[in-house]
Amino acid sequence: MQFEQKFLRNLHRMASHCVHKLFFITTYIFFERDEMEQRKCRQPMIAVGVVVLLSFIDQVSKYYARLWLEGSDFEVTSFLKCTLLYNKGISWSLLTPTTANGEYALMFGIVVLLMIYILHLANEMRRGRTVFPELLIIGGATSNLIDRFMHGGVVDFIMVYYQQYQFPVFNFADVFIFIGFLLFVRKGFCNESC
Repeated sequence: MQFEQKFLRNLHRMASHCVHKLFFITTYIFFERDEMEQRKCRQPMIAVGVVVLLSFIDQVSKYYARLWLEGSDFEVTSFLKCTLLYNKGISWSLLTPTTANGEYALMFGIVVLLMIYILHLANEMRRGRTVFPELLIIGGATSNLIDRFMHGGVVDFIMVYYQQYQFPVFNFADVFIFIGFLLFVRKGFCNESC
């Protein structure tokens, strides 16, 4: 009984200390720094906000796709159809694992690549360069990674086709990643004036 009270008292003290420090840091960031320092501190928060927003948009679209498309397809136009698929591989079902160990290895590899890319993003932000392409890629990759953990595969539901020709089924996260990749390549070929 005495141990539990002492533990709870220490836990309360630590929580109070953390809340106090968080309040102090927030106050310092927003009120006691000059404008340039405030902008530097807000950039990472804005970047996290963009990634969360992109992931949220994609997750909401996948939620409704799973809700409405389970067991049926929806014809939007003569070249666009919504159909529900779970992709266990990477883009266009490449490297689809055949064993549980393969799935774990693929997820581990994706997490490692995502972490490396986040470090690249932080380096770009520190240099003052534009990071919108990286945010699109990280937002899409994060949402697809959430799918892998929650559903065992990425939820894909957008199909573009023409007669017997069909593009692989994709989702909004794939669109974010693709646009981010194109902007990233453009950024690599251009200087800051582009």
